[in-house]
Amino acid sequence: MRDMPNLVRKPCAFLLCMVLLLSCAGGALAEPDETGAETVTDTAASQAEDNKLINRYPLYQSDYVEEDIPYYFNYLNEGIEKGYQNATSEVTIDIAGGLIDGVTPVTVTDGAIEWIDEEIDSITWSFTVPQDGFYNIELEYTPLGSGVDNPSRTIMFDGEQTVQELLNVEFSRSWHDANKPWVNSLGDQVRPKQVQENKRMTTRVKDQLGRSNEPLKIYLTAGEHTMTWEYIQEEMAIHSLKLVVPVVYKTYAEVKAEYDANGYQPVGTSVEGIKIDAEYPSDKSDAALRIMSDTDPKADPPVSTHTVFNAMGGDTWSSGGQTITWSFDVATAGLYKIDLRVYSKYNDGLPSYRKVLIDGEVPFEEMLCYEFDYSRKGWYSTSGTKNFNKGV
Repeated sequence: MRDMPNLVRKPCAFLLCMVLLLSCAGGALAEPDETGAETVTDTAASQAEDNKLINRYPLYQSDYVEEDIPYYFNYLNEGIEKGYQNATSEVTIDIAGGLIDGVTPVTVTDGAIEWIDEEIDSITWSFTVPQDGFYNIELEYTPLGSGVDNPSRTIMFDGEQTVQELLNVEFSRSWHDANKPWVNSLGDQVRPKQVQENKRMTTRVKDQLGRSNEPLKIYLTAGEHTMTWEYIQEEMAIHSLKLVVPVVYKTYAEVKAEYDANGYQPVGTSVEGIKIDAEYPSDKSDAALRIMSDTDPKADPPVSTHTVFNAMGGDTWSSGGQTITWSFDVATAGLYKIDLRVYSKYNDGLPSYRKVLIDGEVPFEEMLCYEFDYSRKGWYSTSGTKNFNKGV
């Protein structure tokens, strides 16, 4: 899967018309799995500077703010200055060992804790860390119920609040269109209903506003610790909890060298490109993310006298952490370019940013926060610009 950048401020909206995987003279491998399926995910990441792993903060903050608790940016920088390193081994937490409100053992049903409402105010787990280091929090979970709001919890370590961003951690739901747009009696396309799928998902805890390009890293010393989760809203099932080693992303140059060493070749001009219509995503994290009808003559397909949906996102795709996923099949393994037709005219002269993932992973560092230039000309193609030319 692949993700694309996400906006952390309301002005940073972004409209996507289509994605193309093209034959190329240089690019990245798109290799099908056993079923031949590939996925592309577009995730709203954050305002960034020079593709650094830590970004500037947006102009607004969460409603959950404690003045004496550091923001992640400062917390991480302070740790780096002290010489803190990433851990090299992971810790699996026994979810069955959790204590409700620090007293009552949790109930595990079919391998999961079902946390329905505020009757369970908090759950605390004890665990042992083998070595000092930065860790990511990884969990498998299933959003429960039929609510629109995301489940959210406060996370603390050793009874203390570590960073502001852990005061309100959201866990996304999964949405998709019930079907393709239908045509009414006037000849206009009509948006389909939104369907929520309560499916099991794996994620690493991140800032819900998208102010960091990577999952939050928490420093723990070797020895005994506790992690406490407090209820904020909505129900969820927790299947597993781990503290895992943070990913260190390779640069494109490093990945390209590996491609060359493995003998990967461009698919060549004889292979037909794969067109992915942006208005037909396979999954999205927010029911508010909508297909759009844009009358710009450069949009595809063009709109004439009737409403035709031909794009995805716009001002609905303007919040940190929003993700859109497209699925596609690859018939020929090889190196491909990614070409997008985008509309980035919303942002008062500012660029938009997206994180790009292929099959759930960022392929190289430059895709952590890919920049789409502001353009007064409306729709434009990204082919031949920046990192997409290098392919993924």
